[in-house]
Amino acid sequence: MPRVRCEKHDVKSIRVPWAKKNSRFTLLFEAFAIRVLNDARSVEEARKLLGLNWHPVDAIKARAVERGLARRQATKIDCLGIDEKQFRSGHDSVSNLYDLTGGRVLDIVEGSTENDCKQLIEQALTPEQRAQVTAVALDMWQAYANAVSQAL
Repeated sequence: MPRVRCEKHDVKSIRVPWAKKNSRFTLLFEAFAIRVLNDARSVEEARKLLGLNWHPVDAIKARAVERGLARRQATKIDCLGIDEKQFRSGHDSVSNLYDLTGGRVLDIVEGSTENDCKQLIEQALTPEQRAQVTAVALDMWQAYANAVSQAL
């Protein structure tokens, strides 16, 4: 991006409509990179095809998620799924919230406690959406069931 030197603010990059702030890539390249990531067998394979190291690929993914969340509308969600996933050799866990009818992940939070479950529902769904839920599928312990009933 073109850069200008300002006596008051030092060197600044000019904002352009074809790239996001703090991105080295055009929006068109980022869209291409996301398609490669979707079609590749792994992030590592996509990274090699794109000729990038891990950090720019991770930044592209983060910006794509941010754009997708900004476009998401508060639609009716009647069937939820809540699940816990272990990672890093089972030492850490995340809780996932799914729209079972729409077939999409709504949100993810670190941890798998009752409070994490409540936080997950409260940050992912508006009060109106929570009132419209008719069924919840979960395979976790009683604490999650308590959190779901409190949050909904």
